[in-house]
Amino acid sequence: MKPVIVLAAGGTGGHMFPAQSIAESFAAKGFDIVLTTDDRGMRYADNFADDVERVVLPTGSFSQGSIIKRLMTPFRLMQGALLARKVFKKHKPVCVIGFGGYPAAPSLYMARMSGVPYYIHEQNAVLGRVNKLFQKNAKRVACGLWPVVGSGENAVYIGNPVRSNVSPLAQSALPKGDAIHLVVFGGSQGASVFSSILPYALAKLPIELRKKIRLTQQAREGEVDDLKKRYQDMNVSVELAPFFNDMPARIANSHFVVARSGASTLAELQVIGRGSILVPLPSAMNDHQRLNAKAMVSANAAIEYDEDRHSADDLAKWLEDILTQPTALARMADAAHKLARPNAAEDLCELVLKELNHGP
Repeated sequence: MKPVIVLAAGGTGGHMFPAQSIAESFAAKGFDIVLTTDDRGMRYADNFADDVERVVLPTGSFSQGSIIKRLMTPFRLMQGALLARKVFKKHKPVCVIGFGGYPAAPSLYMARMSGVPYYIHEQNAVLGRVNKLFQKNAKRVACGLWPVVGSGENAVYIGNPVRSNVSPLAQSALPKGDAIHLVVFGGSQGASVFSSILPYALAKLPIELRKKIRLTQQAREGEVDDLKKRYQDMNVSVELAPFFNDMPARIANSHFVVARSGASTLAELQVIGRGSILVPLPSAMNDHQRLNAKAMVSANAAIEYDEDRHSADDLAKWLEDILTQPTALARMADAAHKLARPNAAEDLCELVLKELNHGP
């Protein structure tokens, strides 16, 4: 019988993508994987290997949803913990790795209560609520960025694992030819702000530059038709969709990116090697997206667009300055790649196995 690792992840792509990469690394070493998440996380579970057992746990949030849903959160978390106990009893995992988010809490709680060693992976530059709650008794807090606010003495810099479809694209060369490929997206949950500011910014660019742009943009379903017409009116070639399931390949085929500064996005930009304009999500807890972007900005791999301080005029100026200078595009791409930790998944896997003195 193969040893079992339980991966406990929240319901966003930022939690699930690193969990998927870690699952692939442990599976390659002969482990069976059990994934525990919530209904939202299951939207990403199809990307995991077929032999990964998926367990949906009832969870909630103290900060989101109606008052009634928030009041029900303790009870739902308790239900999740009871179901996690059944998972532990059935599989007897050698360890648990939590990736943050409330859906990770039940499995981490059961690990702590039952004496199963557990690790935490924090993707962002600020330790999240659930990770902070379980940090003290974790064997290690593996950090995706560095430094991480609140990470503690058991923290170690690992990097953010990228999925298997990203690794082959590492340090992709910039496309050749006169066309300028620009990719714009808001992370796994989209971002309407780009639908608001980008058309205005592109409209301010010289007509000859606009004609060269080949735009790929993620936009909400209800925004696509209006955006398409606006871009057509300004002679910008565009492909629009609410979601692109091949986003890493599109980044690799681009010259430049405009995006939110979620941890998974930054990891992919670094491994692939692309310059960017980063637009931190203002509502991100503890303003972590702004802190996420700090290393990229400091390395001159990115420019930060602050929704409160900057305008479409600023965005237009930056785009014109960068997109008309091939040397600037190459310089920013190289600076991004120098920050990459392409072996993060394997490094975390090796750390866990070494500390547990455990092999399949």
